[in-house]
Amino acid sequence: MLLGDFLKIIETDYSNDNPSSFKVTIELNDRHKIFKGHFPGNPVVPGVCMIQIVKEILSKLLKKNLHLYEGSNIKFISVIKPEINRILNIDYNIKQENDIFRVSALISFEEKIFFKFKGKFRNKLEC
Repeated sequence: MLLGDFLKIIETDYSNDNPSSFKVTIELNDRHKIFKGHFPGNPVVPGVCMIQIVKEILSKLLKKNLHLYEGSNIKFISVIKPEINRILNIDYNIKQENDIFRVSALISFEEKIFFKFKGKFRNKLEC
């Protein structure tokens, strides 16, 4: 679990025009123990943590115990250096089809894009 110790949610902005789209602003804990091993002297957010961040925030906001069902397009575009990029934005677009949540997510800050995700999540209880 990354929420709480590794990162905190600063703000959630829901679109009035499209209820399936929203933006979440987070702050990373640049002193977290993960960065002591990944990598000492040059810490970066591991790719698996980016996927986990997308999942945990989505689970929290939807109040569902989600798991990744399918990752159809996952792109790590630029490294996230927590000393420089402590504040990040995550843009979500979600479409629900029965028990499947089709999700597009983008982690960025200002004009810099770090991570793009397209995939499907499911409620763990329905698997």
